[in-house]
Amino acid sequence: MSKSRVSPRVSVVMPSYRHEAFIAESISSVLGQSMTELELIVVDDASPDGSNAVIRGFDDDRLIHIPLTSNIGASAAMNVAVRQARAPLIAVCNSDDVWEQEKLACQLALLERLPDCAAVFSDVSWIDAAGQPVSEPGFVDTTIFAQPNRTRHLWLKRLVEGGNCLCHPSVLLRREVYAECGFYDEYLRQVPDYDLWLRLLQKHPIHVMPDRLVRFRLHGSNTSAQTPAAVERDARERRFIMRRFFEELSVENFNGAFLDGSGKEAAPASPSDHRVNPPDVWRYLLAYRGPQEDPFGDIALEAVYRAPAELRRSVIDALDFHRATGAPGRALPPPPPPPAPPPPRRPRGFIRSLRRRLGLRTAARQS
Repeated sequence: MSKSRVSPRVSVVMPSYRHEAFIAESISSVLGQSMTELELIVVDDASPDGSNAVIRGFDDDRLIHIPLTSNIGASAAMNVAVRQARAPLIAVCNSDDVWEQEKLACQLALLERLPDCAAVFSDVSWIDAAGQPVSEPGFVDTTIFAQPNRTRHLWLKRLVEGGNCLCHPSVLLRREVYAECGFYDEYLRQVPDYDLWLRLLQKHPIHVMPDRLVRFRLHGSNTSAQTPAAVERDARERRFIMRRFFEELSVENFNGAFLDGSGKEAAPASPSDHRVNPPDVWRYLLAYRGPQEDPFGDIALEAVYRAPAELRRSVIDALDFHRATGAPGRALPPPPPPPAPPPPRRPRGFIRSLRRRLGLRTAARQS
């Protein structure tokens, strides 16, 4: 492990796990940036393949290789890399994605023009495992990262009501974001970046560039691949994040994002801003109609159920609560079907007659 002698302008963090086939191209795309004043911190999460050998094959003193001896998860590996970073700006590159050569230069120029902006993102182009363009990836909306820019409050509303639409490996953000908003939550596997963006946007504005500065690779082992376990985990993690988000939301952010709707540019959040009154949040969640109706409703109903009696009645009466908890979509998913019973055993007489017809003799029993 070595460090560049010159202080970098940007620290690029790259968690790595089982990407032997892709990581050389990812590393090359970072080290080949037109903006050369960088360090690249690659934290390999105890890959069982040849990833570490590939990383060791690069001869560049800007590359810092941290091979972990045991697997700790992508979020924890990201935090290891971020804590090692020396530059005032931090960028993220996945070990299976590729950057365009001008990626950092374009984003640096934008951040210099927007001193109040905490992070800048970009659109992406989509590639397959072989690096070829993908136009119809099936389960992915290829326009998801092509976002118009919004005020801080309208970004909060978009991410809360519409889900994540910010590309993690496109971000360049100011280092103090992690100090002020916290690191990646190591208990989240599917959407730790989504959780971070919601914390960031409660305090600072962001900007999304329309340029496609990242080649986002789709392949069978993506963390976002739609396996049954990933789908279940994704839904639960989002619900956990939403519950905490609304419990910790300030009055200023709640009013600006969900009640005002004016779209006016929001000032940075005041550190003295008080938490929103819980019943106001519950009423919003119960009145919401849209893609998040079921999770929002469940979060509100559970909070109402746990509240003192007088607070409950100020939001919803018992009969309406009964109707809401019994509404379609509110029920738990049905349990998995029981395993198929084993085929019925043939009677012993059938086996004996079959052996006789086949000319087989019954083996003598061992004593």
